Amino acid sequence: MKAEYLMLCNYKFYYIQARYFIASALIIIISVSSNILIILKKRIVIIEDNELMVQSLTEYINATTSHDIVLTCGSVEAFLSGQTARMKPDIMFLDIGLPGISGIEGIPQILELVPDLDIIVLSTYEESDAIYDALCAGACSYVSKRNSLVKVMEALEVVANGGSYMSPLIAKKISNYFRSLSNAPKVELSSRQKEIIKYMAEGIKLSEVAERCSISHNTVKTHVKRIYETLNINNKSDLLKKYYKGDI
Repeated sequence: MKAEYLMLCNYKFYYIQARYFIASALIIIISVSSNILIILKKRIVIIEDNELMVQSLTEYINATTSHDIVLTCGSVEAFLSGQTARMKPDIMFLDIGLPGISGIEGIPQILELVPDLDIIVLSTYEESDAIYDALCAGACSYVSKRNSLVKVMEALEVVANGGSYMSPLIAKKISNYFRSLSNAPKVELSSRQKEIIKYMAEGIKLSEVAERCSISHNTVKTHVKRIYETLNINNKSDLLKKYYKGDI
């Protein structure tokens, strides 16, 4: 048994070493003539409805990096409706405040189409909720538009090399957000109310919830009303948001 364990450990070690050397060979090319280190080109997509921002970003990327911008579009819908998967993009700059589907709402749909895509949210929104929601949806980085293009390119290169990027301001907001969650008093709900919330999160209609709980439809409605009052919310969307965040 011990011998098999050692063989497995050795296998994993050599496998990791092999992946490291292969990745190094693919990502880094040394130019002997000019002695310059060249990073493998990444294929970039920009989803942004501000034409001036698209132009500035495109010109700066073209002037300062070796990456290729393969597509720019003004909405999530435009990206999803095109032949984007064939372009095999590596990195996306994504705005949040877009016409139609918002950037945050679009992230899961985008990743369903291109699962290996790294998404950098580039937005004017700096609220902690927006940052948290974007990262939970699948974005790997979040950059404020208040940053200079130099900082935006810094984020691009970090992501291009396999990392994630957040400016100090954004990182501080995330830290404060989680601190506020940890300090917030836990809301007490009854076991029946928690059961109803669980069924609602599964998409079950209130009439069926009543049957499963062996109570009347009106009683379920009363429970839901009291849940909203206790949590200080007004709709099912806010309820599910709290549920998935683990606040309930």
